[in-house]
Amino acid sequence: MGEETKKTITEDDITENNLLQKFETDKADGEKTAATAADGTEADKAETDKADGEKTAEAATDGIEADSMHVEPYVDKTAFAMVKKKKVFVRNIILFFAFLLVAGYFVMVYLSSKYFPPGTTINGKDYSLRTYDSVLEDINRPYSVYTLHLKFRNGEYTLKGEDVGYYATCEKDLRRIKDSQNPFLWFMDFFNKKEDRTVNIEIGYDEKKLDKALTECKFLQIENMTEPQEPEIVYNDIKERVEAVERDKGTRIDTDMIHEIIARMIPKRESYLDVRNSGCYIDPKYSVDSKKVTYAVDRANGYLSTKIDLFLGDYKIGIPARDIYNIITIDEDYNVEVPRRNVEIYVIEFARKYDTYDTYRNFKTHDGKTYKVKGEKYGYEIDITEESNLLYIDLVHRIDVERPLTLLHSAYTYDDRHNDIGGSYVEVNLSKQMVYLYVNGEQIMESECVSGNMAEGHGTPGGLYKIDGMAYDVVLRGDDYASPVLYWMPFNGGIGFHDANWRTYFGGDIYKENGSHGCVNMPIENAKLLYQTVERGFPVICYWEDELE
Repeated sequence: MGEETKKTITEDDITENNLLQKFETDKADGEKTAATAADGTEADKAETDKADGEKTAEAATDGIEADSMHVEPYVDKTAFAMVKKKKVFVRNIILFFAFLLVAGYFVMVYLSSKYFPPGTTINGKDYSLRTYDSVLEDINRPYSVYTLHLKFRNGEYTLKGEDVGYYATCEKDLRRIKDSQNPFLWFMDFFNKKEDRTVNIEIGYDEKKLDKALTECKFLQIENMTEPQEPEIVYNDIKERVEAVERDKGTRIDTDMIHEIIARMIPKRESYLDVRNSGCYIDPKYSVDSKKVTYAVDRANGYLSTKIDLFLGDYKIGIPARDIYNIITIDEDYNVEVPRRNVEIYVIEFARKYDTYDTYRNFKTHDGKTYKVKGEKYGYEIDITEESNLLYIDLVHRIDVERPLTLLHSAYTYDDRHNDIGGSYVEVNLSKQMVYLYVNGEQIMESECVSGNMAEGHGTPGGLYKIDGMAYDVVLRGDDYASPVLYWMPFNGGIGFHDANWRTYFGGDIYKENGSHGCVNMPIENAKLLYQTVERGFPVICYWEDELE
């Protein structure tokens, strides 16, 4: 009732406003008439009309106020009907969506009873709303076809799945999953998407069919088999030992053994069997186990089991069993020997592989450029004669040894890339008159220097060298000079690093006209650091930039 009264007052207010608008209009007309009067009479008439208009407006206002005190409530039935209609519409919409939700729920219940519910994942794959049969077929499909390829000494043979009664199915586990799902709780799988069910594939075969298939294989029929001949001692790379094998291996097979192996392979779906290395072939009764053959095998393996580790610096080089097998000889009467000549040939090849003396190697400068330098006075060189004698003794006595290689020349280090410079060295850029000191791959010093006087023909040569010695507080003497220095580190005959307290400046172009007699002069604090860091054998690489690639 209060709501309807409120609406009526609003409509009355609208009527009152219309009257007020009319009053304003009349008042405005009166003012226009007064303003446009041409003479006194017209002006008086205008004033009269204006006064009448004001009175009329005041009377109208008083009438409206009086009427509003006694007006009856007014109900707009049309507005009421529209509100009611709107409420019915909203209710119908709610009922409609509620019906859709309920209907959708029961539709999903029906679908979940007939299919797998939404959100069902099996073995990591989504099978939402898929039929049981289609899921079973999809999971079984990768396992449905099976073949086993057999590699014999005298041919190949393929066993097909149908030949052995092969089967593979996940029906047991899949049925368990389907039965455990409640169609009325279909939404549980939909929201719990992290649950991944797993099914196992049951694989099997028909024993009788497998027996029949193997019996029909021509390679397993006795009449087609050949007997083995005398054995041969050969090297086995996997075992790193020698073993006696058949010279003509033959084709006689233990059929029971191969049957057992295949029976184990089918459930694992293994598709290939190398029968030749399966142990199914029958060895001769006397040949392989004869005393002479076993003694030869044992003697040869005695040589092969000898551990000989040789060192180039800190780098260890083991003599592998395969190399020892290539050195020894086994004749047809199973006599095993270590020929001295074979040892010498092996050492020669060994030296060709590991020697670095007087060979080229690529050196990366501090700014990433490549310097192809030949170590004419640097690198490793094996003493072939002495090393052949030592290795021969090591093998004959079959004693495990670790020893340094006998060398004619040596370097500072060595690694598996045949790098004999390593990460610790002194780099001298003669073009820029700069010295760089590296330790374990890290630059720890950068110093200006002054090298040999170019004008007098004393230019410092480029190349790969090593620190030959170290001396403190000495006098360097030549035909026309005597220079006292604190830190002296020769690396190329009479050429070396040293401090030069008689110089005020280093670097630049000083070396061209006022250089040394070939040595690399350095400020005393840098020469001291260099002296405290390097040692005998420490690599030194000197280069001119026009030699870089």
